[in-house]
Amino acid sequence: SDSQLHGLTLVRSTEPRLGQSQGTLLASLIRLSLVLLSYLEPSSVKFLQASSRLRCFLHWALEIVRESVALGGYSQAFNELTAPLDRMVLAVVLHCHRALSRCSTVLVEMESSPWQKYFPDVEAREKSQRRLFRSILELREIVHAAYKGRDDVLRAGLSIEAHEVLARCLDELAASDDTLSSKEKSLRTFLANDWVTGFLD
Repeated sequence: SDSQLHGLTLVRSTEPRLGQSQGTLLASLIRLSLVLLSYLEPSSVKFLQASSRLRCFLHWALEIVRESVALGGYSQAFNELTAPLDRMVLAVVLHCHRALSRCSTVLVEMESSPWQKYFPDVEAREKSQRRLFRSILELREIVHAAYKGRDDVLRAGLSIEAHEVLARCLDELAASDDTLSSKEKSLRTFLANDWVTGFLD
């Protein structure tokens, strides 16, 4: 998206395209984002912001990996040139899996409880729910980007069954329309798929 490209442009103006300093900075940013995903409330503004930043950082990591692969001439997962960022890509997917499970739990609780239990009015609940769906969309797009950009890492790092279920889920993901109802339906379907609901500790 334009926002992702804009974010990458801001980074590229101050960091070399390749190099140890850029990789170290990116790894630190990703780790911080993963910590925030683990502790922030899924329907909060800060959780949505953390998800959006993580999506940008993942695209940055995948861009560096692509350049490293082109430089080294081979694309095997966890090779000498890409291993640090490959581990970050795998960690991002695993944390997104956990975060999606938390989002699903919050959505169920939000919709099964009277609005007075958690919110001052119905409008506040609806606003929080819309924000939650936006976070779910960000997390889904992160997982999809990792799958499209570095599937060898996921194939090597996940169990055979988990990878097959994830691949089937993403390959069957229908193209969403621009209407809110179709997007919400698509996200609900994604939350209910076997990869999100299964493979939990």
